[in-house]
Amino acid sequence: MSTRTYPVAPLRKVSLATFAVILALLPLGVLVAFSTGRIEPDGLRIAQAFFLTLMPFAILIPALRRREVIFDGETLTVKAAFHTRRRRVPDLDVTAARIVDLNEEKALRPIFRRFGFSLIGFHAGHYRLWGLKKAFALITTCERVLALPERDGTLLLMSLERPQQLIDALQTEGVRTKYRIRQVTDA
Repeated sequence: MSTRTYPVAPLRKVSLATFAVILALLPLGVLVAFSTGRIEPDGLRIAQAFFLTLMPFAILIPALRRREVIFDGETLTVKAAFHTRRRRVPDLDVTAARIVDLNEEKALRPIFRRFGFSLIGFHAGHYRLWGLKKAFALITTCERVLALPERDGTLLLMSLERPQQLIDALQTEGVRTKYRIRQVTDA
């Protein structure tokens, strides 16, 4: 099987608006600090403020754009903002995979961020769910989220445009892997 990329559902407008508001507040904070007279606006301080307000843009915009799900026939790779998760097919419980709506399946919603990146409607990285179960998330929309359990108990949550295609590919490869293992042990 050749390497295939599965398109991630696009970010919702509310996520992008939240991100824009957060980044717009940074320069506004600098202007307020200079206008109150608490910080003297000399050349060095203006340059420092300019640099500090551009830094989040340089770090967060590429992280927000880094959303990718790749399956090469043996390994599923999920790239979510600053985080990457790689799992081989035998490490996944593909038979228990399902497509869920997180608005209805509240127990599968990421609640506690362990090490991740979040905006309203966007979650990327390591989380705990309602029942304190571990999850690795790449969620851009709550509808049609692929919930894919790993054999170690962690859950992969991915917002894909066509999640059933990934399930089918993983199931097909899972059957091939079992056949190869059976062939080796029978020989």
